[in-house]
Amino acid sequence: MKNKIKIIYRSLIVICVLMLLTGWYLGYSNTMPYIDKNSVTITQVESGDFSIKVEGYGTLQSLNKRLLTATSNALVDEIKLKPGAIVNEDTIIMTLKNPSLEADLRQALAKLQNSKTQKRQTLLHQQREVLNNESTLSELEAQE
Repeated sequence: MKNKIKIIYRSLIVICVLMLLTGWYLGYSNTMPYIDKNSVTITQVESGDFSIKVEGYGTLQSLNKRLLTATSNALVDEIKLKPGAIVNEDTIIMTLKNPSLEADLRQALAKLQNSKTQKRQTLLHQQREVLNNESTLSELEAQE
């Protein structure tokens, strides 16, 4: 009986060691990429503008968000000047965009147009009433 227990323990230890070695091989064997020395170009670092053009759907968001004080919440739509540029009092540095304010503006313009239309209808209605009253007055004067 003791021999069977020893054999079972030894086989479990061997299985555990094999599982650890297999896991290590599968997990860490391909993690070190190797690059051929002839395929690498080594040059001196230069400073200057670095532009990346990205095409896609949706809105790009920066990882480095900065707090800007403004009277309302907005998104930076366009940056007109780069850091270090000379600016004056009336220089536009960036344009902000606020979709909710734009929607409010569209609604206010629609209400204004509606009010102008109602005013015009009221004036036309009053003119029609004046003309009707004048024609009624003329008919009454003609009957006398």
